[in-house]
Amino acid sequence: MIFEPLDLVAKLAAIVPPPRFNLVRYHGIFAPASDWRKRIVPFEDGGSMHCPGCKPDKETAGEEDQKPNRCHPRNYSWAELLKRVFKIDVLECPACGGRMRILCAINPPEAIRKILDCLGLPCRAPARLRLS
Repeated sequence: MIFEPLDLVAKLAAIVPPPRFNLVRYHGIFAPASDWRKRIVPFEDGGSMHCPGCKPDKETAGEEDQKPNRCHPRNYSWAELLKRVFKIDVLECPACGGRMRILCAINPPEAIRKILDCLGLPCRAPARLRLS
């Protein structure tokens, strides 16, 4: 098939799903809110399913009616995303190869401006070049 450039872009745009749209949908017993889901979906009771801070209660460990206490990381940190997508470890020290850690995040623009001025670094982005 041969398309004009605009037709090709229109056909490609039509099949791209909207942002944050789940492409897999479950219904019936596999639906997330189904009462019978816990009877058919396997659950591993190993320690790998629990975070260090989330430990199942010893009293309720044998009860089937209790929901398992699992932690699912929903968001990755920016460093993990860069490592997964671009295979760049931004937390590796360029000088010694050791692991760096994030000490804090500075959000107020005036605090960032004061820190950059103190360090002698520019606090504004460079001007864009105009191509004419």
